[in-house]
Amino acid sequence: MDQPQDSETGPPTTMHDELEDDELEPDELEPDELEQVRIKQQEKQAAWEKRRQIHQQINKLLDEAEIAKAEIEAKETELNAELDKVGRHRCRDLCALLHATLPRELRDMIYDYLLHPASEVSIKRRSYKDDSGELQFRDDKSHPSRRLWKTREVSAKYPWCRSSYMGKVVAREVVERWYGTRIITIRAKNLDLLPNLLEHDLFYNSIDPKDILHHIRVVVHNPAPASTTDLPGNLRCLESLENTSFKITLTLASYSAVSESGSAVLASFLLLICPTVYRLRDAGFSRIRVESCSPQKDFTPIFDASERALENGLKRFTGERLSVEELSSITLASEGSTVDGAEEV
Repeated sequence: MDQPQDSETGPPTTMHDELEDDELEPDELEPDELEQVRIKQQEKQAAWEKRRQIHQQINKLLDEAEIAKAEIEAKETELNAELDKVGRHRCRDLCALLHATLPRELRDMIYDYLLHPASEVSIKRRSYKDDSGELQFRDDKSHPSRRLWKTREVSAKYPWCRSSYMGKVVAREVVERWYGTRIITIRAKNLDLLPNLLEHDLFYNSIDPKDILHHIRVVVHNPAPASTTDLPGNLRCLESLENTSFKITLTLASYSAVSESGSAVLASFLLLICPTVYRLRDAGFSRIRVESCSPQKDFTPIFDASERALENGLKRFTGERLSVEELSSITLASEGSTVDGAEEV
């Protein structure tokens, strides 16, 4: 005897399907019992038909929902495009009024609010395997995504640099303000990116960054002995700077202030940067700072001594691996004076 069909595939088709459990044939049933079986079968067929109709209605509604969703998305896209168009137009009108009404000093205050407080901007290579000079940057303050690195798509993330929103004049002023209030932080090993940074506007507004940038921080990590490090060669890139008003900060990222090797790392760092610091000073750069980051100490004053005397003192302290406290007060006999090199920030 055939099994009853599932309600989703079809209803029972014969009376024998209803008699499987008690295994009684129709001719063995009383007329009243046979009528009850027939009524029960009709009820099941009606229930199955109703369920089939409900499934059809559900599928129809789902199809209509998909169509409606696609129409809504198309309308949203169209509406957003129109809103963007209107928003750009009104934003340009507002910026034009701003530029025509307020002096540059007040406009800069508004730009500062737009850009958020001045911050350090990290510069790095696009990839570790890329030697083309292409660079990326991250500004932790000017965009809510704190881990954002962009170059080519920067205008999409920083609408204030786009002339389509701000107008050419105001967009240029905002970008100029960005350059003028940011500290560019770059690792010493990436200093070969400096010419690209100074010559090419990150925001593609035809601005010459080298005329606006004011502060570059070069970070050195774990300087090796002079015989094995490329630090002096990397630092020579700083000597290509033409704007002597630049503030240049040379920062030793970290060293152990309590271990004997800590003084060797610090002395090695100071010894390696000596030639660059003095050449930059001779070239007219007066805003040079030498520091350590962790712990925070300013070693700029020790460079008031002559280059030869300072190098001799550093070599002596490097060889003896004296404590940081002793290194911080270098006595240069040839100068006849003591220079304090560890002023707290």
